[in-house]
Amino acid sequence: MLVGCRYAELDRAVKEKDCSVTKLREAAQEREGQLQAEIRSLTAKLEQSAVSIRQLEWTAQDLQKDKSSMVER
Repeated sequence: MLVGCRYAELDRAVKEKDCSVTKLREAAQEREGQLQAEIRSLTAKLEQSAVSIRQLEWTAQDLQKDKSSMVER
């Protein structure tokens, strides 16, 4: 009987461990999804900022050209 009880205890411990591992895996997958969404959001913001910078640089170049042409007159 002691052997049977021991196996039952081990079986219960393994099931508890499996349950814990499953919960941890699910939590990790959920967190990974959140982080991937955050990466996508930050990447989009970075790309938009790069576009804005290029537009501002073009505007500055155009203004410099206008200024130069006005000075020449």
